[in-house]
Amino acid sequence: LKIISLLMFDRIILAEESYKRKFINLSNKIEVVRNFPVSSKFNFKNKTENKRNLVVYVGVISEDRGIKELVNAIIKFNTKTEDCLHLDLIGPVNDDDLKKFILSEVNSSNSKITWLGQKKYSDILSILTNYDIGFSALHDKENYRNSLPTKILEYGSAGLYSIVSDLPISHKYIREGFNGSIVKPNDSDSIFQCFLKIIPQLKEKDRNDIRRFVIDNFSWEEEYKKLENLYSKI
Repeated sequence: LKIISLLMFDRIILAEESYKRKFINLSNKIEVVRNFPVSSKFNFKNKTENKRNLVVYVGVISEDRGIKELVNAIIKFNTKTEDCLHLDLIGPVNDDDLKKFILSEVNSSNSKITWLGQKKYSDILSILTNYDIGFSALHDKENYRNSLPTKILEYGSAGLYSIVSDLPISHKYIREGFNGSIVKPNDSDSIFQCFLKIIPQLKEKDRNDIRRFVIDNFSWEEEYKKLENLYSKI
């Protein structure tokens, strides 16, 4: 019934390439317009004013998005090195057990881990550039393997270096050592080792290069042209 109803439409617009396999029999009607961020809306500073190393996670906070691995890696880094990482978690927690875990770690972290709760997107656009590293190392689950990693592009639009999981889609958006590092999924030690490697280099990175990489290669403006062109033909 769903397929029959779709035949009635002139065109079907998909937000990412991975959806195409669900519409194989309707390939002549498909147009992919990827949901890239509008980079120009992100506040950007080439140099952060803070002297601390700031890591941020933005989005729904859940175990399958690597939160426990991130927290454990932060704690291990701060315990075993002379440097210090500060982590801000921004987003809702819908699991009560996970919420208890986060609150416990926040309370025992001596202000090095903070849960800021959910913020308006407009506020995130403004403050994201104040951080150094954005975290998006998801677990290896089917729905994450080929889904457009919008969060990485948002981090990059604000000039942040990203830590992401070794999933098939990640390699299309991350140039290792340039705009991000790829770590093993569901592996806190891999994240810890990544911190050890990149923190000494972090302040020397040109954040504008990271931002330009997103703007030049993953531009919503270009995707909008595709959408505009499609509408003009219908």
